[in-house]
Amino acid sequence: MFIVLAGLPGVGKSTFAAALARRVDAVVLAVDEVEDALLGAGLPAGFTTGVAAYGVVERLAATQLGVGRSVVVDAVNDDPRAREQWHGLASRAGVGARWVELRLAPGDDHRHRLEARGRRYASLPEPAWATLAARGDALESWEGERVVLDAGLAVEALVEEALRALSV
Repeated sequence: MFIVLAGLPGVGKSTFAAALARRVDAVVLAVDEVEDALLGAGLPAGFTTGVAAYGVVERLAATQLGVGRSVVVDAVNDDPRAREQWHGLASRAGVGARWVELRLAPGDDHRHRLEARGRRYASLPEPAWATLAARGDALESWEGERVVLDAGLAVEALVEEALRALSV
């Protein structure tokens, strides 16, 4: 099983990914963790390092899928090229990519959630609230097939809803 997450920073993807992976016995591969490691090793912050993190996660996912493990990819996936990357991997691995996008319903305090989570990584800076509008627009323009879930739900309820929607 290959599940790819999408959603803006601060909606709860990492918490959801961990809970979902426990339920379906999958490994979680998080782009932010890899990017933090790359930055910590001295690579410069920027687009190229972010793309490299997606590439590393893709390679790790290919290895895990190749040995029969289920994978949950934890990433924003707001760029169409990133989403195409996962579709390509699914095709090469002979598995279907199942997409889950987490969104906060209007009225949920997304900004508070983002800023209240604190600093999670040693080298990867937390995204500024002001940067999320453009990323949200990129996700809004996405027309691909996916399950869209309300990230305002409790994590266990989100997992149950995802498993129902994905017919797992």
